Amino acid sequence: MLNPNQWNYIQTIAACKSISQAAQELYVSQPSLSRFLKKVEQELGVELFDRKKTPMELTQAGVRYLDYLQRFQALQREMMEEFSHWNDRPCERLSIGALPFLGTYALPKMLPPFLKEFPATDLHIQELPVRELLRALDQGELDVGLTNLPPEDSRYEVKRLSPDPMVLISARTPQLEQHYDLQGNSLSNPLKVDWKELEEMPFILLHPWQNMRVAAETAFQHYGISPSHIRQAPSLSTAVGLVSSNQGMTFVCHSSLYSIRPTTPLVYISMGELTHMTAILAVYRKDKVHPLIENLCACGIQAFQERSDES
Repeated sequence: MLNPNQWNYIQTIAACKSISQAAQELYVSQPSLSRFLKKVEQELGVELFDRKKTPMELTQAGVRYLDYLQRFQALQREMMEEFSHWNDRPCERLSIGALPFLGTYALPKMLPPFLKEFPATDLHIQELPVRELLRALDQGELDVGLTNLPPEDSRYEVKRLSPDPMVLISARTPQLEQHYDLQGNSLSNPLKVDWKELEEMPFILLHPWQNMRVAAETAFQHYGISPSHIRQAPSLSTAVGLVSSNQGMTFVCHSSLYSIRPTTPLVYISMGELTHMTAILAVYRKDKVHPLIENLCACGIQAFQERSDES
């Protein structure tokens, strides 16, 4: 049976046109991804990518291989759907947890195609902060969780379903308008800045155990700044509300802004090299793999890819 990671890994390399960038987005090491690709090419007897070109491109064989993988995946789903009607197994219960706002964005996209294939699934869905989500996974109360940063615990398997870029947002302050050309600034066209110039700006951060706070601390360390004005907010919606009222800047993923509608025009600031530090991830215990998780992840990957193609 086709390994879903093959489709995901090759497709990600093709989209990134770089093994190193694809490795970052997949949360795997570059050497292991290179070995994976080399092994696939050796098994096929063809090269899938032209490594002499920068950025690297799919060869004609690579284009055909992706086409075949998509067709194999469709056939596999068709087979599983047909066989699901042949057995007399009781309805499968699947418990899904998601971060607030991430679930609001992700689940309506990935569940319809999943339920179309597995209509008898008894779904139980919860929205939980990351600390509670990991606790519920650990204790077996959840089968799978949706989050945006990979847990450090090696007991968890992490599958990347879709990019979910991170951005720094601010109100349109006179200071920013004087120093930068904000014409055309948008979520898809964020402002590039010298982070040292932001050091004296007030930042609104979440609690230390929340993912956006972890991401913020990573950004501060990466860009070598130590903000002197930090205000703590209990939730992302509160943080965005404070930004809208010109109380500081905060970090947010694209998906959250689909659910939290800012009340005032904002300035979107690029995270630079850290833009893709966050992503939509499925996380589950390696020793407690529900039989439907792989299918759920495959439906999610396909649904997000189709959504990206449409936009």
